Amino acid sequence: MSRIALTRGQFLLPFLLLLDELGAPTQSLLAKYMLPRVLESGVDDFVPIRNAIQFTDAASRIQGIPDFGHLVACGATFDYLSERLRTQVINSPTLYTALVTLCANAHLEDTNLRMYLTYHGESIRLHSVLIGVRGLQGLQYSQWLQIVLPIQVVREFVGPGWAPSTMAFEADYRPTIYAMEAWPETRFLRAQLASWIDIPMQYVSLPPIRGIRTLHTMEPEKRNASGALLDSLKLMLPSYLGSKMPSVHEIAEMANTSVRNLQRMLSETGVSYRDILNTVKFERAATLLGRSDISITEIARMLSYTDGAHFTRAFRRTAGITPMQYRKSQRTGIVEK
Repeated sequence: MSRIALTRGQFLLPFLLLLDELGAPTQSLLAKYMLPRVLESGVDDFVPIRNAIQFTDAASRIQGIPDFGHLVACGATFDYLSERLRTQVINSPTLYTALVTLCANAHLEDTNLRMYLTYHGESIRLHSVLIGVRGLQGLQYSQWLQIVLPIQVVREFVGPGWAPSTMAFEADYRPTIYAMEAWPETRFLRAQLASWIDIPMQYVSLPPIRGIRTLHTMEPEKRNASGALLDSLKLMLPSYLGSKMPSVHEIAEMANTSVRNLQRMLSETGVSYRDILNTVKFERAATLLGRSDISITEIARMLSYTDGAHFTRAFRRTAGITPMQYRKSQRTGIVEK
């Protein structure tokens, strides 16, 4: 028996809302494609993605809506992603870490969605592929969201006006003049092996614009306690750099709670204690690299890494570039490969 590929209701709901604004009947069409008739209270519930794409394609043809996917993508925001994934992204110390997190958790949005990163010249390319639906008519509707939502992630680090130089679609899709006018600096490619966008290397080590934070959609009591714990750890832990970092058991004792409760509270903010330690070390390393001439080996020692190679590997996992590349980029504005 094959597994059913699913997508979150959040990705179907905008199409339904747009159809509703146009006064288009949808109930019979939803029934035809075996989709639930009410989604407003279930944006985090899942529906079969093949059926959702077929429904969207049929509705577009019946109502004569040109570039249905682009119309919906125009209103897509960072909040379309699940709360768990948004929390992990905004708690990433760099854009590169956020992109790695997005790729690792893409299947939580669409169960057959695969995202991965590759290096292309002076850019990192973010690919996305829906497994098992290649050639399906109307695939571009889903792919518009697959492309635009990662753009929203990049904008959390680069700024709200950022746009990729290229949008590549796996579908054999030709954008309308309205889509091209909405993305005047972007070229469109069709019939690619995967959908993709390129992110310039100069951006991958950027921190989130608004800083690491907790989401306001969390219950107030949980947000206050968990957010306060995260804030206090980020303030306290830098003082331990260069000496022995407190263990998770010691942190729990400081917070007058159990290790299990401490880990649960951190999980609510989308991070683990190890993630916080890595972020604190990275932020101090980035400061030292950008504002001093201290050697890589000495910075590694100051941050309690066993050697320069270990430090370089850890830094690259977070920033996507080596400490030396980062230092040069801070002084020249260019990331050298």
